[in-house]
Amino acid sequence: MQTIIKNKKAQAGELLQDTVGLVIIALLLIIFLVISSSLWGFPKKELETLATEHSIHNQEHLSLQAWLQKSIEIEIDGENQKITMADLIRLSKINPYYKEILDQEASYAFDIYNYEFETSNKKEIEMGSSFYIPSNETIKVNLEIKK
Repeated sequence: MQTIIKNKKAQAGELLQDTVGLVIIALLLIIFLVISSSLWGFPKKELETLATEHSIHNQEHLSLQAWLQKSIEIEIDGENQKITMADLIRLSKINPYYKEILDQEASYAFDIYNYEFETSNKKEIEMGSSFYIPSNETIKVNLEIKK
């Protein structure tokens, strides 16, 4: 049998060649990332925009939720009763008199902050924050920044 003699110098050259190749690939990747981030501003601008949009949405959602749970005192059938704004929305769908009260309360609460308040029976989701109020028919309440 023949014995194979290993060339140790060739192994060192192969290792050096692999190391240089890896360094070149790493440098190319770093250069590509630096150029692409400087050209498109990624990811800093996108992250700031997403954070701003998310905080606005949270503010809208919490404002609408707190407003729906707010209690007011109104006259119902000749008696003063304390009801929530969600109950007032239900009443406004039955009697136009309560719609006027609802519009006054909504404009007082949201107009100064430049929000648009809307109630509807639509099922589609729009921009802004939405809540569904259970009733005989589902009532959708939406709050978004005025355009």
